[in-house]
Amino acid sequence: MILRFLFILFVTMGLDGCGGGAMSPTTDDTSLYFNSATLTVDKAGVRVASPAGVVDLGNPEWMGNSAAISGPNLSYIMERQEDYLVVAGVNDSIGFHGVAGYFSQGFGNQPIIFDANIQIVSGKTMLQHPIKLTVNTNWDVPRVLGGVPDLGIDVFADLDISGEFSGQVWLRQNTAKLQGGVFSHDPMLHAEFIAGGFSGEQFYGVFMGQKTDQP
Repeated sequence: MILRFLFILFVTMGLDGCGGGAMSPTTDDTSLYFNSATLTVDKAGVRVASPAGVVDLGNPEWMGNSAAISGPNLSYIMERQEDYLVVAGVNDSIGFHGVAGYFSQGFGNQPIIFDANIQIVSGKTMLQHPIKLTVNTNWDVPRVLGGVPDLGIDVFADLDISGEFSGQVWLRQNTAKLQGGVFSHDPMLHAEFIAGGFSGEQFYGVFMGQKTDQP
C-alpha cells in the first residue's frame, strides 16, 4: 500500500514538473518573429532600417525584456513583449529606429489612454520618465499625443488604420523621427499596448505602455 502511494506521488510530481516547463513558454525562452517596414525579428536576429541601409543587430543579449549596447560605433536600446519589439539607436553617427509586432486598430468614440515609460539617450546621458499618451481614434485624423512638460518632451504622430503610427518626438528644441504602433495579438484585448522608437541628430529612444481604460 505504501509503495503504491509513493508511486502515485512520484507520477503526480512528474506531471506537475512537465506542466511548468516546455508546455508553458515565456518571453525569455521563446523566439519572437515580427516583420514591418522598419524592423525584422526572426531566428537570425534583429535587423532595422536606417537612412544608410539595414543595420544588423544580430541576436541581442537580453536582460529580461531589455537589451542595450553602448559603443563607439553602435549604441542602442531595445524592449520587447509578446506583442511587439521596439528599438532605437545610432550606428556610425546615423540614427535608426523601428517597431514591429501584432498591430491592432484603435477604435471607439473616446480617446484611449496609455500609461507609458519613455527612455531617451542624448550623448552620454540617459533619462527615463513616466509619460501619459493619448490615442485619439475619435478624431477626423487619428493621432497620438503626449508629453512631459517639465522635461520639454512632446510626442505627436498620425495613426494609420492598421494601428501603426509615425511622427516626431521633441526634446526641448531638438526633434527625432518616430515610428510606433498600438498592439495586441488577442482580439479580445484591442489596442492593449503602445510602443514607439525614435532617433534624430541629438537623441534617440523608445517608449512603451499599457492601456489604462476601455474605449
